[in-house]
Amino acid sequence: MTLANTSDHIIKVAPAFHPYFSHKGSVAIDGAKQANLDDYKEAIFVTGSKHIIRTESRLITLQSENLPLWAQWTDQLAPYICIEPTHSGFSFSEDVSRADQLKPGAEHAYAFVVAWSPSTLEN
Repeated sequence: MTLANTSDHIIKVAPAFHPYFSHKGSVAIDGAKQANLDDYKEAIFVTGSKHIIRTESRLITLQSENLPLWAQWTDQLAPYICIEPTHSGFSFSEDVSRADQLKPGAEHAYAFVVAWSPSTLEN
C-alpha cells in the first residue's frame, strides 16, 4: 500500500492491516503455544518484521515492511486470533505524535505479506 500526500500541508497517518485467522483448538504464536487466549482480550503489542502462527491445521507466516508494531488480540466472539501489523498502534487515540507524517507531495509505502501452508501444532 502506498500513501501519497497530495495536499499542501503535512498529514499524519497510522496505517495497519487487520487480518483475522480462524483456529480450532490451540494456537502457537512465534513458537509459544497459547493454552488460554484470555490473555489476548486486550491487544498485546510486539515488535518485529515477521511473526508465525501455527494452528492445528495451518502454518501462517506474516511479514511486514514499515509496519513495526503488531497488535495481537481476540475478543473470543468466535475462534480466531488477530495479529495486526501497524505503523504505530493506537497512536490516534493515545499519542498522535507517534503517527507517521507525510510532507506535501511525499509518498510512503507499507507492505504486508501472508503465506500459509498445511501444518499441525506438532510440525
